[in-house]
Amino acid sequence: MSRILGIVNCDDSALGNLHMLKYRSIGAVSFLGRYRLIDFPLSNMTNSGIEEIKLLINSNPHSIIEHVGSGIQYNINSKRGKLDLLFAQESYSSPIYNTDVQLLYQNLRHMSNKLIDYVVIAPSHMLYSLNFKDVIDEHVAKNADITVVYKNVNDADVNFDNCECLTLDENRRITKIERNRGNRKIRNISLETYVMSRELFVNIIEAAVAESSIYRLKDVIEDLAEDHVVNGYQYKGFARCINTLEAYYKTSMELRDYDTARLLIKRDWPIYTRTNDSVPTLYTKDASVKGSVISNGCVIEGTVENSVIGRNVIIKKGAYIKDSVVMADTTIGQNVLLDGVVVDKDVVIKHPTEITGTKDNPTYIKRGDQI
Repeated sequence: MSRILGIVNCDDSALGNLHMLKYRSIGAVSFLGRYRLIDFPLSNMTNSGIEEIKLLINSNPHSIIEHVGSGIQYNINSKRGKLDLLFAQESYSSPIYNTDVQLLYQNLRHMSNKLIDYVVIAPSHMLYSLNFKDVIDEHVAKNADITVVYKNVNDADVNFDNCECLTLDENRRITKIERNRGNRKIRNISLETYVMSRELFVNIIEAAVAESSIYRLKDVIEDLAEDHVVNGYQYKGFARCINTLEAYYKTSMELRDYDTARLLIKRDWPIYTRTNDSVPTLYTKDASVKGSVISNGCVIEGTVENSVIGRNVIIKKGAYIKDSVVMADTTIGQNVLLDGVVVDKDVVIKHPTEITGTKDNPTYIKRGDQI
């Protein structure tokens, strides 16, 4: 049986207007009230039987360290398995040098175990449920140098903005990689998930650093497509890219629907996360909740419609929360109206006010704010 190294890439230096990244790494961003984004790639890896996992973090590590801990909640084998958190070993004068390639290179000695046969690299901002064993089986069967997981979508004009698009030939060999600019509906969207041998992985990271100080892993794959066998593996399940505030908000609203959520969070493919042993949510006689995801530990006295509410949120009498995301440990005061808003954690809105946004341009309230 092949031995596999899993690498979760938490590089957020090239992401868009995700305001939450001021306080945390992309993997530590709260999602659907209960999860963090890092839970999805880590669960995919452990569900696929990958027991050795490296987590690459290039900024704001505290929240993700606190959430992941030893990794025991991800069902990693306690005797053979291991989860390591790897950080930048050097600092640079300019953020353009803080790439995932530089981070991989600085930690290469931690990933050079010659007993490893294959390396699976997955990002923390892509949401999907996938058995990586299937990808590796196809990778081996087709004798590929690199396999890139992709999804054929018909909504690239409204979703997956700024993601990589793949052009493939009849054998699914990648011939071109370009940016999605939203000018076409049907696209093969790269999920930025790669499979390759350990030897090739080490060689291309060393070669990439020698070629350019600002190379990213996506740039390396694009260059290798010219003279290596770089194949695409078509993933046909639910997938979303969380690279902007709009994408985060839109996906959160979409997954309020139980049937849609079951496409991502399956009974036979659980998404593991850190448990929180708090009390059940209290709904008072004045509370009204419709079409929403409500986490535990909340006190709901007001009205909540079509929203996602995190843990330990207090919503006072007369408050009206509609089409919004409210993160943990937030208090919404009496007669406050929120519509189309993303509220970060530890916020207190105590004065009667109206804060509104739209699905294409949600309003963001920063962490710890007092209003």
